[in-house]
Amino acid sequence: MEPFSSLKRSAISLVAGPEFRSVCDELAMAKRQIAKLEQRLAEKALEASTLQARLTRKQQRRDSSGRFVRRNHT
Repeated sequence: MEPFSSLKRSAISLVAGPEFRSVCDELAMAKRQIAKLEQRLAEKALEASTLQARLTRKQQRRDSSGRFVRRNHT
């Protein structure tokens, strides 16, 4: 959520000068970067949990000596 509407931002930039506009632009860019990093983090977390589940399934198919065991599905 933007702290200032575009109209308020325009009015403030007339009074405060170009520095205010620059700070607002930097803030918007930082928020976009944060959103991208959050998305990437979520994707990596999903990938890690998927790999963990696959590893668990593979380990369940081995006996105590590490050999694969056939399960009888009766």
